[in-house]
Amino acid sequence: MFLTLWLLAASTPADQSMTPEAVCARALASQYTTQTGDTVDLVAKKFQLKPATLLGANPAIQQRPVRPGDVLTILPKDGILYKPKPEERFPEIAQRFRVPPGTLFEINGCQMQSQLFIPGVIWQAPSPKPKPIAPAPSAVPKPATAAPSFPVPKQLQPLRLPKPPDVPPAPDPKKKTKKKPS
Repeated sequence: MFLTLWLLAASTPADQSMTPEAVCARALASQYTTQTGDTVDLVAKKFQLKPATLLGANPAIQQRPVRPGDVLTILPKDGILYKPKPEERFPEIAQRFRVPPGTLFEINGCQMQSQLFIPGVIWQAPSPKPKPIAPAPSAVPKPATAAPSFPVPKQLQPLRLPKPPDVPPAPDPKKKTKKKPS
């Protein structure tokens, strides 16, 4: 935290006082309404951001091109917006994203917000969930009808049982048989 304050003091003109309000001034995101011809790359370049930062802050343009009239959230510098869980505090979030806790605290107005700006973290698109692939009907192998053209080892050949002896079939109980009179 002291390093952050020192850096702020070193970059501020001497006539400005270092009040707590000045130190904890929240780095607010701004809004930009896109114009005809704007693309993610052009808007990112205009605000000196990486395209991934712009995409991460604007879910609406993650799956489609920028359209004229889109209102985009512009972060103060490269980073992400993060929605903290109710039990999370600055030290845990700072450790998770590997950012100095004092910097995280100060850049977010010295208080927990519903969305926190995490500087320096580059947004990455989530991996698409794999879809199950069903084989096409024509791709299903058909059972072989002919003998293989290669020799099959004896242990893999079908078992051949001996032919049963000729035994007359058993009488059908449904058929009535005539008995000879005795």
